[in-house]
Amino acid sequence: MKARAILLGILALALASGACKKKEASLSLLVWEGYADPATVHAFEESRHCKVMATYMGTSDELVAKLRGGSASNYDVISPSSDVATSIVRAGLVAPLDLSKLPTYSQLSAKLRDENGAAIFSLRPEAIRPASADATPQGSVRFRATLQQQFYGGASELLEVNCGSGQLLRIRIPARGPLFGEHEFVFSPADAIRVQE
Repeated sequence: MKARAILLGILALALASGACKKKEASLSLLVWEGYADPATVHAFEESRHCKVMATYMGTSDELVAKLRGGSASNYDVISPSSDVATSIVRAGLVAPLDLSKLPTYSQLSAKLRDENGAAIFSLRPEAIRPASADATPQGSVRFRATLQQQFYGGASELLEVNCGSGQLLRIRIPARGPLFGEHEFVFSPADAIRVQE
């Protein structure tokens, strides 16, 4: 369920265009630096006649602090990383998505919308790549993870990253030398394959 909640929370920004156009004069975001690219935001505001206000966070702890500080209701969309997604849901700091306000939700791949409960998705290691400072393709999913191990294999490297709550991913990237600490990664939702349980 946590994977679905994280993915839907991030995708909500892309889908919120219908909700913003119809009812809201503004859309308030609590996102990682770089998630609200000014060019993309401007185009969105022009096409949807909606003002986007982005508040940035630098760490997961900062996100939780903002939500716990009583400002949770100030945000329409947040972008939590997987290390805190479950805890903020359990703490009641976030509300479930109101799908009636997302008219384009039905256009999502059936693999990404499972209204009957938890869903587990699989991604090939090469489908995930480091996020760049350049604009991320629209609809892409970005997340942060901490590097656990780095295996060298010639032209490519296999990274094992910790996304929090015991969730480990393996990512294959072109060789680029030693990496350390926390990094941002990106993948296309089209590459997420629902695993049947």
